[in-house]
Amino acid sequence: MTFEGRRRSFGAPSLARPQLRGPKGDKGDRGVQGRPGADGVLSRGVWHVEDFGATPRSITDESAVPDAERTANVVAFRAAFAAALGNIVSLATDGGGVIYMGPGVYHTNDSVGYDLTVDLNVSVTLQGLGQISGIFSNNYAAAALKFSTTGGNIRDLLVQDVMLRGGREGLQLYWCAYSHFNRIYFWGSKNFALQDQFGGNNVFSQCRFDECAQGVNGIEADAVFSGGSHDNFTECEFGEYCGGIVITTGNLAISNSRFDSCKLRRGKFFDYSTGTEKNVDGSSPASPTLYLTHPAAITLSGGRCLINACTGTSIARFVMAFRGQELTLSGCRLQTDSGFVGFIDVWPNGVLDPSIDLVLNINATTFMFEGLSGYLISDAEDALHDSTVQCQVITVSPGAMTALSSSAPSLTNPGSENNLVNIRTFPR
Repeated sequence: MTFEGRRRSFGAPSLARPQLRGPKGDKGDRGVQGRPGADGVLSRGVWHVEDFGATPRSITDESAVPDAERTANVVAFRAAFAAALGNIVSLATDGGGVIYMGPGVYHTNDSVGYDLTVDLNVSVTLQGLGQISGIFSNNYAAAALKFSTTGGNIRDLLVQDVMLRGGREGLQLYWCAYSHFNRIYFWGSKNFALQDQFGGNNVFSQCRFDECAQGVNGIEADAVFSGGSHDNFTECEFGEYCGGIVITTGNLAISNSRFDSCKLRRGKFFDYSTGTEKNVDGSSPASPTLYLTHPAAITLSGGRCLINACTGTSIARFVMAFRGQELTLSGCRLQTDSGFVGFIDVWPNGVLDPSIDLVLNINATTFMFEGLSGYLISDAEDALHDSTVQCQVITVSPGAMTALSSSAPSLTNPGSENNLVNIRTFPR
């Protein structure tokens, strides 16, 4: 190899080589420049509650909060929500907006959110930073956060990564539809952590209901009141202090969720249709009811409930069906816990509503009697008809299942009841 060849093989310049690049061309014109921004101002359609004067406190701050600070936070949140809602009118092609919350707890003394009289797609997002972004209301006569309308439906809301504490309800929905609520941490309200009346196709994903019944000043809330709603819960946690779930009418689906020894504790709700507090069975004035003498994790007082791929423990009862149309358990695994009475208790429907017969559909579900005895299904006065029960029962000594022939006699009679029952029991 020649000296010139060696120089070129190591990338050294050569007088004999042509230039690698040609001469520079003319400089191009600059593109269109955007509008100048302003320091501390978010993009159009985006707001932060602190820009309106909201002041958060550390989640560990237990000092007294002046009422003036709470009022200022209410004013700030309402202004932020108004700005986002007004964006629909002023920027119709963009629609709605995003409201951000910072870290810390915003103490309030009244409801924030929307209380409308029109039918509207609001297209508004409330975005926090997880359970370190919270709204804590000391007003137990109003919801902490509410989305309500009396003029049709309010739709297209997204609330996520927020802690809701206090209030008559943590989150109150009234005629709210097609909205998503993700990763919300509910803690210590008065009646229910979440109350949804006349909701449609709302989704609650990865929410936590494990501190609802540990409110301040002796306030104990239940977890969920669903009145005439058709909603979905997925990947949620219902802990031992969360209270119970009550379904009056409508259709509720709960999937891939966990239950830990929760049961109905308070059994009262505020009916936003009539403006009065009632028992969950609809009676008024509110007082201790039949429902509280038969506490359960899920109380079915009407409508339909689908429980799919859920796990957990059952204290007292897992489902108390006073009345209802359908109850489906599919692919679940449930086991007993302290205070256990039975897994499914079916009240004689004729006592409350003679026109309703409950249909059970239980399949691919395992019930474990972990050292405790009780019934699998209690069918009071042969209330069950047209039901299918195909499941596995595991009894761990000294636990045992009450025989269906005594606790649910109609299920074992294939005559006019038209039931199909296939239960396999395995002692351990």
